[in-house]
Amino acid sequence: MFGDRYARSLAVAKQSYQVLKTNPTLMIFPILSGVSTLMASIPLFLMLMAAYGVGTATKSQAVMDVAHYAVMGVTYFVNYFIVIFFNSALVACANESLQGRPTSVRFGLEAAASRLPQILGWTVIASTVGIILRTIGERGGVVGVIVTSIIGLAWNLVVFFVIPILILERTGPITAVKESTAMLKKTWGEKLILGLGIGLAMFVVGLILVIPFILAIGFAVNSLWIGAILALLVTIVGFIGLAIVSSALTAIYQTSLYLYARTGSTTGGFTADQLTGAFAPKPPSKFFGR
Repeated sequence: MFGDRYARSLAVAKQSYQVLKTNPTLMIFPILSGVSTLMASIPLFLMLMAAYGVGTATKSQAVMDVAHYAVMGVTYFVNYFIVIFFNSALVACANESLQGRPTSVRFGLEAAASRLPQILGWTVIASTVGIILRTIGERGGVVGVIVTSIIGLAWNLVVFFVIPILILERTGPITAVKESTAMLKKTWGEKLILGLGIGLAMFVVGLILVIPFILAIGFAVNSLWIGAILALLVTIVGFIGLAIVSSALTAIYQTSLYLYARTGSTTGGFTADQLTGAFAPKPPSKFFGR
């Protein structure tokens, strides 16, 4: 069972990589997203420190609580907006590549910018859900964490196609959520969970990247600092590269799944078996011997 799933995940990753090879500029969008998020984090961190400073100066827990949630809300909104905007640009370009049309970074950015009101609307919805789930997790202890994990997985499944629908069908965020849910039910059925997809293949690569990190520790223990620094740099660069490639491959696969769900046809060299295996049926309940 696991071997079959890994073989399918590897095949999906390889085919997504073949698409990425024809248009490597797709990797620019995750880079822009990461750099933008990092730059936005600096003023947000300063805002957080200032807000806590006010609360400490006034010795008011209420002020600190308000400041905490206000800054958390702004942080979530900004970070979600950045990620959604560049993912939208990536999906727009992935769609062109999958259908054999030339594309560019400018095309993707212009496509995302043309849908800015809809992206802002989706950002409000997505960040609000994120804040609610985090608040439940923080206040609910272990039970809260379990509940938010279950709700979070269900939410991610329901909104799986929202960005492709927003960008490629030019609908609003509410309609996109409804359409995403309907497409999943129609194509893969109602009782399903997310399959392993590209994630498993990327996880295996990540395990390989742990090797230079272990070497870095070994070098450091033996005071071989040059070797330790070099091994650590290899690890950091490797994981950054893995994150960039993984984001691009995931967007390619997500877009191909969207096109398959909408048209019933495969694109980009993917097979129907690879696409139909993207989601798996929920296992039957085992409670009480059933």
